[in-house]
Amino acid sequence: MFKLLRWFLRMKLLMSIAVPFLIIAMLMNFVNGQTMSVNNFLSRGSEIVKQIIQNIDFFNLDLYKQEETGKEAVITEKGKVVKAVDGDTFYVRLADGKDYKVRLIGINCPEIGDNPEYYGEEAADFTKKQLFDKTVYLERDADDKDQYDRLLRYVYIEKPKDSSKSEIGNKMFNAILLKEGFGEIMKVQPNTRYHDIFIELQEEARESNKGIWTQ
Repeated sequence: MFKLLRWFLRMKLLMSIAVPFLIIAMLMNFVNGQTMSVNNFLSRGSEIVKQIIQNIDFFNLDLYKQEETGKEAVITEKGKVVKAVDGDTFYVRLADGKDYKVRLIGINCPEIGDNPEYYGEEAADFTKKQLFDKTVYLERDADDKDQYDRLLRYVYIEKPKDSSKSEIGNKMFNAILLKEGFGEIMKVQPNTRYHDIFIELQEEARESNKGIWTQ
């Protein structure tokens, strides 16, 4: 489907460029008192199309790559984790030198503390081991903070190349927690940018009986 759409868009763009050239060529011939036969018209059109293809790399335009894959650039802010609170909450130090409490978007890990929940300690230990004293990359969604003044963020352990499922599943910590069964989806509008990917990763963890899904 994407290949067909890409081909259609390429041809549409190609024709939108070629047709004006043909019209100009016809007008120039008319002004000069010349007429252009059908064969000449087609021949001239073929030459123009060939020149356009030679000078423009239609098969590597980012526009079509994005149409085919759905990938988009991910804008992030660099920080360093200075304290882990539990599975889905930690403190990060940003470029301004200040520490901010961060709540991971789209996931809810089991609670720890006075009323611990199943697999809560494991989730908290995993987050501490993976993030503490590490450099991370933070991406926001629609809302900047929640009602507790915590930054709402998607957090990457490596800077992502794009927003493809493979990049999300391997580099975004929110997704990794879901994939490994350390938490379950918590959908809170309007922060749902990667909800569809999260659903797929959670289902994979459930089918594999990982983490909280072993109970």
